[in-house]
Amino acid sequence: MQWRTIAHAILRPVETIGIDLAAQAAGTAAVLVEWQASNAHVAEFRTSLRNDQIVQLVESHSEARVGIDAPFGWPASFVKTVGEWERAGHWATETEPDIKPLRYRLTDFHVREKTERWPLSVSTDLISICAFRCAALLTALAGAEGVVRVGGRVVEVYPAAALNRWHLPSRKYKGPKPIARDLRIQLVASLEGLIPLTIAPAVRNACIASDHCLDALVSALVTRAACVGLTDPPPPDDNGTLFEEGWIELPTADSLRLLATAVP
Repeated sequence: MQWRTIAHAILRPVETIGIDLAAQAAGTAAVLVEWQASNAHVAEFRTSLRNDQIVQLVESHSEARVGIDAPFGWPASFVKTVGEWERAGHWATETEPDIKPLRYRLTDFHVREKTERWPLSVSTDLISICAFRCAALLTALAGAEGVVRVGGRVVEVYPAAALNRWHLPSRKYKGPKPIARDLRIQLVASLEGLIPLTIAPAVRNACIASDHCLDALVSALVTRAACVGLTDPPPPDDNGTLFEEGWIELPTADSLRLLATAVP
């Protein structure tokens, strides 16, 4: 299957929406970025969003591409193995198996290879609770074509992995500690200078105060990278595994400086 086709026409200025999706509304943030011919402008940010409010935001920007920081599916091996256990009482692996295929998706292995870090396991970590909410959100956002987990208008992103790929601080920037806040100040300044990106003071302050807002901003930037072909392409999906699991759009190392000027 060919997943690199852009399903929606992209006109200038184009908008991207980044969503840092938490298990609850309290930790959920969204950022809207407008892309001009040679720069970008953070036009809007929102916090403490319920799913219905996210749907309203996306529908009010009908041409925007959307990036969500949350898993779009579960490992195919996990789903198959657990289903067989439920159906027939048979565990279809060895007594002491390599459990990585049960814990991680193909896209997680790809991220690990490129960044030397594992995404959280959607089958064995608490991120699974967020994935439940994400599945409901994707269902609510689905149009006539149904839920599209790879190459559609809505894409899966992983902000920390993107920062790693861009050679920016990707660890210890989350939380209330002073070192985390200092790193967020550094990250915001780097993004402003490298793209270039115009951020209103209120948005800048929010991104410095909250890693949720900063991750939402990075999610919007990665979504732009996906729009203009500056992310790693997924492998062929002849058996439909990516269709089941989803695919993280991981930006190329040199993409940050090209985001505003690249032509879709």
